[in-house]
Amino acid sequence: MNIRNCKKCGKIFAHTGRNICPACVKNEEKDFDVIKNFLEDNPEATAAEIEEGTGIPLEQIMSYLESGRLILKEGAPALLKCRSCGKPIIGGMLCEACASQLAHKFEEATKPRRTVERQMHTWEPKRDGRK
Repeated sequence: MNIRNCKKCGKIFAHTGRNICPACVKNEEKDFDVIKNFLEDNPEATAAEIEEGTGIPLEQIMSYLESGRLILKEGAPALLKCRSCGKPIIGGMLCEACASQLAHKFEEATKPRRTVERQMHTWEPKRDGRK
């Protein structure tokens, strides 16, 4: 069993893939629901307004946006920038163009490569009696 300390509260817990304990996971789920409900009522809210209206720290709001778990509605002010080109985005880490380009590069890199059968060619003189 893999035992770790929770990154949020410091308690010891059995690690199952996340770096926070089950109690902190529950708290994060509650916070996420609060943010989601706030944005349903205030779709044009800025990050500062979300923080002020919900009491949830800006860092946590930004982590939901960066992970793609929370995506602002079209027309909402962009709070993030694409990590590749710097274009303003409303969720995730990459804009659509950079994400598409990365997916294409990944697809190309993982395609099986065609192997070419190679034959050894040798030169043999004709055998018509001459040397």
